[in-house]
Amino acid sequence: MDSFILQIVFVCGIIFGLMMFLSTITRKSNKDTYQMMLSIAVVVMCVTSFLLTID
Repeated sequence: MDSFILQIVFVCGIIFGLMMFLSTITRKSNKDTYQMMLSIAVVVMCVTSFLLTID
């Protein structure tokens, strides 16, 4: 049961990271590279954690 709740949290993190990444791309500003790298890091971390919680 605990792993199921963690998987839901990680899926929400993946969706949040992808939304941040897409909103950063649509702005097309050179100053937003930090925000883009942060969103990629969130997605990678959540995908990795999600894969670790799969039984």
